[in-house]
This record gives sequence, C-alpha cells and structure tokens, in this order.
Amino acid sequence: MMNRIGFTALSVVLVAATLLPSCATTTFPNFSHWDSIPSIATFPAKKTPAVIHRASRGTETDSAYRHRAQQCRQRPDIEWGAYHFCTGAPVQTQLSLALDRVGHSPGAANRTLMVFDFEKNVKGANDYMRVADLAELIRRFHARTGVYPVLYVNPGWFSRRLATDSYSSADRAVIRKCPLWTSAYRGKPSKVKGFPSWTIWQYSGDASLPSYGDGRISPSYPRGIPGVGSKLEMNLYRGSVESLRSFWGRHSIPTRF
Repeated sequence: MMNRIGFTALSVVLVAATLLPSCATTTFPNFSHWDSIPSIATFPAKKTPAVIHRASRGTETDSAYRHRAQQCRQRPDIEWGAYHFCTGAPVQTQLSLALDRVGHSPGAANRTLMVFDFEKNVKGANDYMRVADLAELIRRFHARTGVYPVLYVNPGWFSRRLATDSYSSADRAVIRKCPLWTSAYRGKPSKVKGFPSWTIWQYSGDASLPSYGDGRISPSYPRGIPGVGSKLEMNLYRGSVESLRSFWGRHSIPTRF
C-alpha cells in the first residue's frame, strides 16, 4: 500500500501470461477515507468482485469505514475486506482497535477479510512496527479469531526490517503463515524474503501520484473502474473469482459491519 500522509491504500495486477502461464486472475480496488468514490452499492459487480478498505491506523480509525462497509453489505456479490495500518503503538491497543472498528463478533452474519499493513510510516519516521511486534500481533489475532490475517508488505521495507530488527525464528514462522499481499508498480513483484509466493499483487498505487501504475507491464490490467474512478489503487488476485471467494472465506472473520 501507499502510505498517504500516514494513511494508506492498496492495489494489485498480474503480469503477462508468459510469467504466469494458464493462470486466471481477478482484479479489485482498495480504498481509504481519502478516496472520493460513489456508493459501493452502485459498483459494477463484474469489475469489483471485492473491495478492501482501511479500517484503522495505529490508534486512529478511518472515518469512512463503517459507512462504506454498510454500503457493501447491500451487495452480497461483492466481498468485503478491511486493513489495519500498523504503527509503533502497543500491539494490544492496535489489535483491540482494529477488531472493534470492523465490529468483530463471533456468530455475526457478515464476513470481513482482515489485512495487517506492515510498511514505512511517513507520518512518523520512528513510528513503525517492528518484526517481533508484527509476529505478536498475528499471534494474538489468531488466538482471538482462529484465522490468520493477510499480510500486506512493501518488499523493500520488509527486507530492511528483517535485516535490522531483532526477532526469533518463531516470529518468522508465524509471519509466514499469513497469505502475502505485495506491491510492485513498474513490473512483476519481486520475491519477498521468507515467502514462497504472493497471493495478491498491488499493481497500481496512490491516485495522487500518477507514476504509481503508469509503468505497468500490460494495459490489460485496469488502472481504474468505469463509474468509480479512472486512477485507483488496484490489486490482482492470482486466481478466478470463484477462487477469490473461497480464499476470502478462509481468511475472513464474523463482523457486525
């Protein structure tokens, strides 16, 4: 994700058939309150089988999250996901806030895919989460919900943190249990240390920065969605729509919103 003034957004695309032969792919957008968009209830389903929206960042909530979640619930054909941007705030504080914001409640009717966004915080140079704390956040999330979240990383930032932070082999092992969402705006995603492959690729970034996504490998992968926006943070799931829905089900939690 691109961290806009300390906030975020996300997106993904596949690179050409020669790189991923015979592989179906599915694209979808991600948003935060920074994005001016029409009601998600009006989104074209074939262009948006899923949406991920920021729910919280550190100790702050995204003001648009619940309203847009309720819009999406009017569309059972659109999967809903939420991400929490990790900062240097206490792990339990961030976990409690994120789960409260999405309305986690065992037995609730709605399902929400959960993502932890682990990247550089441009709002505060030293206000970032360390690798050991990320592992602890994942452990506590799994203990509360019974599922592992999706992990979003900037490959370069993640590699630097692995090289400089203090953490254990057990920390690395629990982090690897998370499906990987990575970013690459000018070519195919590079290998992320510790992960055999990626599940989601953010191939175009912040709409306020035109260069993000303009160097994409193929124009076959949309930079925007008609009726929603021409330059969005777009993502690519490596699989069919049916596979995406199955993946969503495995990594989502019951929520009120």
